[in-house]
Amino acid sequence: MTDNGSLRAGKGTIYEGGVRVCACVNWPGKIPAGKTIDESLHAVDGYPTLMKLSGASTEQKLPPDGLDIWPVLTKDAKSPHEAPILNGTKRGQAAIRKGDWKILVGAVGGDQLYNLADDLGEKKDLAESNPEKLMELRAIYDAMMEKAVPTGEPAGAAATK
Repeated sequence: MTDNGSLRAGKGTIYEGGVRVCACVNWPGKIPAGKTIDESLHAVDGYPTLMKLSGASTEQKLPPDGLDIWPVLTKDAKSPHEAPILNGTKRGQAAIRKGDWKILVGAVGGDQLYNLADDLGEKKDLAESNPEKLMELRAIYDAMMEKAVPTGEPAGAAATK
């Protein structure tokens, strides 16, 4: 297993050690050299970003999972994600990140809550001491799951229900 430094756990988990990765994008003359971005982005953002840059339509039966991140890459814009969902490899486990806060749904022992600005290593679960924040993020997660295609169903099945 790779050393994740101060980040908890590793690949396949919903902890920062499993979902936080570095990325590199290069396009001389378009993306400023040496630029560092601290915004939360998602791997699925590449598709709609490249579609827009190529002039292709993103209109399809279901909207793309990602969002256009070109302004983040080129203009110091904020992330277009209000609360990205982060999935691991275990069914029933996911995380939502909103600002500095992160909820882990279905974690061992129940839902967990962390403030990543204060605790990037996710060492102190704040679920008991911040029940309002826990409920707020859980409601965002539950709303996302209402719109999601259920596991095992073909894409488009949820849109027809």
